[in-house]
Amino acid sequence: MRVKRGIVRHRRHKKIRALAKGYRGMRRS
Repeated sequence: MRVKRGIVRHRRHKKIRALAKGYRGMRRS
């Protein structure tokens, strides 16, 4: 449970980070 939860949290964080990066780039453009 702990490992699974950590993986999910990490994956979700990565997705959010990627989304934020794309949003920032679009806004910059």
